[in-house]
Amino acid sequence: MYTAVKGVSSLTHRVSVGIWNAGKNNMGFGINRKTWEQIKSCKEHFCTYDDYNWDWSINSMGQSCLQRNLKVLVVKAPRIFHIGNCGVHHRKECNERKDAQKVEQLLQSRRNTLFPESLHLDMGLNPGPSRKKVKPYGGWGDIRDRNLCLSFVDNALRTTL
Repeated sequence: MYTAVKGVSSLTHRVSVGIWNAGKNNMGFGINRKTWEQIKSCKEHFCTYDDYNWDWSINSMGQSCLQRNLKVLVVKAPRIFHIGNCGVHHRKECNERKDAQKVEQLLQSRRNTLFPESLHLDMGLNPGPSRKKVKPYGGWGDIRDRNLCLSFVDNALRTTL
């Protein structure tokens, strides 16, 4: 999540289910082997989609190759944090080390609530983006980038459990 969440300690056991949304679910995620196999079957689409944003490539893949969007389980209290606030889209003054220390302190203060014994499913999460296809942003047309992506996908299973 990019947005700050208030009352995080009371939300660590709350989750919602929805559809992959490239603008909201791109901070980090985990997948099971079945989902990986589905993504791998669409490697040509993913690796050649002309958009430098990996999340929009997954979004497009869900709309074209998979013929359905991916489902997500979203935790209300994030365990993944964005600390790279330097660059084109972010503030001019930045200190990534200071940002990382803030996250470490936050996690230390909430360490007793990060792994709840049970979860509560909240209903009513936004169902996700429409099936309308979005024009890619570009920046992924170099054949070397595409071939490197394909080689990563082809070699990924050799290093997994």
